[in-house]
Amino acid sequence: MPVFKPDPQTYVMVGLEHAIPGIIDFSSGSEKWVASLLGGKEDVNWYTIQSEIKFWEWVEENYPGLQERVSAKTTGLKEQLENYPRSGFIGISSVYTKLEPIQELKAWSSSMEFLQGLLLWLFLINLGVGAFNLLPIRALDGGRMWEILLQRFTGKKRARRIINNVSTLLVFLIILNFFVMLKPF
Repeated sequence: MPVFKPDPQTYVMVGLEHAIPGIIDFSSGSEKWVASLLGGKEDVNWYTIQSEIKFWEWVEENYPGLQERVSAKTTGLKEQLENYPRSGFIGISSVYTKLEPIQELKAWSSSMEFLQGLLLWLFLINLGVGAFNLLPIRALDGGRMWEILLQRFTGKKRARRIINNVSTLLVFLIILNFFVMLKPF
């Protein structure tokens, strides 16, 4: 959910709204007009509408003289919000977009999907191997890195003793994890 934090320009614009009703709409409309002249396009979506609603709720809390204007504006925005789908999980939308291949490549679409899945699994396996390799186990690269780091602060003998103890504990936990995973419930 978006959070609204006012800046100095916001205070000026809301203050002017008392004297010149509609100045906020005029200002945002002129900004959009200038942006369109420069080739920009406003992306209206669920999040941007929610952000504007949060702005008007802030105005309602801090400027009681504008409550009639605020209620009209928020009602219109909430009606507009119904036309836009809510963003995805924890505010992330369009994380994965499936693209359709061009006509000439339609015959290869199943092969491309297989290749895409294969590359995803290769990525996940490599990520898992890399993360496992960074564990502070003496036989792995992570154990060597931690040993070198500990030697700087504790000395060679103490660093070796710490890494041996941590390695033993982690190897025990990994073996225990395999037994727990293989045990039928």
